[in-house]
Amino acid sequence: MGLAYSIVAALALWIVGWALGAKALDSFLVAALIIIVAVTITMLGQFSPSKRRR
Repeated sequence: MGLAYSIVAALALWIVGWALGAKALDSFLVAALIIIVAVTITMLGQFSPSKRRR
């Protein structure tokens, strides 16, 4: 669920940044960075010691 929240927040940040006068590409890169970090955390979370089976 955290991944969905981060995608929505990143897209909202992109729209707000674009509306406030930032270039569309610059706002998109910030949004893409947020999404990439969220996906990385989600993917690496499965290797957490608390998620391992015995």
